[in-house]
Amino acid sequence: MKKNSLLFSFLCLMGASVAWGQSTVCETPSAVCDTTIVRHWKGDEYIVYTALSSGARTVAYHNRATGNIISASVPSYVTINDFRIANDSVFAGGSVNTSTKQGLLACFAISDLLVGTVNYASLVL
Repeated sequence: MKKNSLLFSFLCLMGASVAWGQSTVCETPSAVCDTTIVRHWKGDEYIVYTALSSGARTVAYHNRATGNIISASVPSYVTINDFRIANDSVFAGGSVNTSTKQGLLACFAISDLLVGTVNYASLVL
């Protein structure tokens, strides 16, 4: 019985540590969009991908402290499933749906987004 209690305690602690490492999920019922992915960059600065139900897609820089927002459009045939920020660059994975659906890996420097021109490198698989 003591072994079972010890095993149960260990598994509970494992579950708590896994849950602690997950990203924060926030609901915004007032936002009318199909997909929004928000990633923290630094301080009060965030990078946000939004796909509206109308087909419009954007990647934007948000500064919560100043309220500053800079956005760039993403072609409607491109879907971003997820992205991460590393070394002041955005690395995204998703798909391109023109005549056939293909995988997409893309990256761009956040500094490019801040000046309003996104020069991205991509690989369509």
